[in-house]
Amino acid sequence: MSGVLVGFAGMTHLGVNSAAAALARGFRVVGYDPDREVIEALRRGDPPAVEPGLPDVLRRHASRANYTADIADLSVGSPLSRADTPRGWPSTRLAQTPSGT
Repeated sequence: MSGVLVGFAGMTHLGVNSAAAALARGFRVVGYDPDREVIEALRRGDPPAVEPGLPDVLRRHASRANYTADIADLSVGSPLSRADTPRGWPSTRLAQTPSGT
């Protein structure tokens, strides 16, 4: 399954545990959170949630994980990342503005 990339937005308890589960099942993962401190902690192997075994799972599968504070990283290869995105598509505004407004 290494060809499949799964994205998670929000690396709080639910997001980081879901990302860990996907990693443990062989998926590549990109985890987004707007808080750069959360992202840096994840990159160091220090998840923002406390669950038995979570740090170990994240470290064991770190080669297939990417953590980012740039929401555009969730849209690579999607219509959001192409110049030919349909005009007026609401999601383009979300990717272009930090507040989503």
